[in-house]
Amino acid sequence: MFISATAATASTVALAGCSATGPDPEVQDTSVEGSLLGETDFDILVRNNGSAGEILVTVTTYNGSDEELNSASKKESFEEEETRQMTVSMAVSGDAEYWEGTVEAV
Repeated sequence: MFISATAATASTVALAGCSATGPDPEVQDTSVEGSLLGETDFDILVRNNGSAGEILVTVTTYNGSDEELNSASKKESFEEEETRQMTVSMAVSGDAEYWEGTVEAV
């Protein structure tokens, strides 16, 4: 089973005299127990390298042709420099061969 983890974050530019604010999330680890079939719990270890704010975790499953099959998201508030495991649950179709977990500041 192939598992992928990426961090999709919006880039911010700090202006002279100002500092960038908001969460800066990254995926540190991913795991899933059992097979990719039926109701499945996906665990994503998320690290917020920025200030406090909302972080959206999305799990997407794909078939062998890299076509998106299922997707589910969960949003939670994170404190500055916090690391936490988030679990996203969804029903996975029988054609799923791999999955990806992504995070972004919202």
